[in-house]
Order: sequence, then structure tokens, then C-alpha cells
Amino acid sequence: MEPPKPSPSSPSLPSPPLPSDPHEPDVDVRPPTPRTLELDHRGPITYESALNKDGNIINRAGYHVAARELSGRFWDNRATIEGLVRHHLGLGSGTGGSVVVVVEQPSQWIRGSFNVCIPVEVRPAHPSTAHTAPVPTKFVVRCAMPHKLAEARYPGTVDEKLGCEVGTYAWMQAQCPDVRILHLYGFGFSDHSNVGQLTASLRCSPVDEGLAHMW
Repeated sequence: MEPPKPSPSSPSLPSPPLPSDPHEPDVDVRPPTPRTLELDHRGPITYESALNKDGNIINRAGYHVAARELSGRFWDNRATIEGLVRHHLGLGSGTGGSVVVVVEQPSQWIRGSFNVCIPVEVRPAHPSTAHTAPVPTKFVVRCAMPHKLAEARYPGTVDEKLGCEVGTYAWMQAQCPDVRILHLYGFGFSDHSNVGQLTASLRCSPVDEGLAHMW
């Protein structure tokens, strides 16, 4: 006798799972958990070591990412940096002059706790004019790092820091000429205004927000 057939309304039973291929190992598709965090001014720190620190390691790890992104923005806008250097040195604009202005590679940049210094070189456009270079050949564009000054939370902190430092440089150059310091050629604020040679206030075309703080 044949067993009774299920009625059409009877629920169908789930199919049994297919046996896995014994020749294919099980693969964990989850992304691997990183065992270290990248921090500024030191090597990577392990999660285990971070748990034993009193400081805010998560916040410091964010600084590393923000600094890398800021450096990328500066490098992408290196033509603007070169143009500002030409402007403050009175070299005119464009590439038809007797000198060329070149931002050095990021590997040559110097990054401290609150600023990044971008070396810029002024080279003769033609080797035959090297002995008649009208200006020194090495300059530094020093930019504050907004993420280290809580600029997003407290707007204006970068300008405040810059104003204090520029005032100190101006006073030192005027009152203490025998003290050797770097010569300040110009500076700029976040409203895109800038001053060259500490004498005349000039207005620039709008530039990247990060570049507006450089001097």
C-alpha cells in the first residue's frame, strides 16, 4: 500500500542543507580586526597597550587620519602654494619668469604637534642664470593644523594662534634685529586676506580653507 500523499495545503518541509565540499576549507568572510592603531609621532600602538593608557587613544588615532588628509590637500593644491610664494616674493605670476617655484615632495615636509612646514625652492628657470638668482633659494610655508586646534568646534582658534605668532615675529624683527630668526615674508588669515612683507594688506582670490592659514 502506498503512503498517503500530502494535501496541497500542507506546508513544505525545508530542504536539508547540502553537505559541504570536503576539499574546500571553511572561509571566514568577516574583515580582519586590526591589531594596531596608527598614531602621530610614534609607531603603531596595539589594542592591548591602548587599553592601559590614560590618554584618549581614539582621539589621537583620529589626528593621524586628519593629518594625512590635510597633507593630501596641500599636495593637491601645490600650484596654489607656489603661486602664493611667488606673490609674497614679488616674482609675478605664471611660468614665464627667470625663476620657477617648486613645492618639495611630501617626504621632505616637517610636521610638528600643531604645524606642518612645507619646503619650497626657488630655482632659476635656466641653468645659465643660476649665479644671478634675485632671491634666496629656500623658503618654508608654515601651516597650522586645524584639527589640532579644535577649529571645527571653536572657529577662530587658528587665526588667533596665527595672529599671536605673527605679532611675535614682527616685534622680534623690529626690536631685536641681532637675534637670528626666520624672516617673515607674509601671512594669511581664514578670510582669505593676506599681508606681504608686513607692510601692505592685500586681497587674494579664494583658496582652499586649509591654505588660507599658511604663512
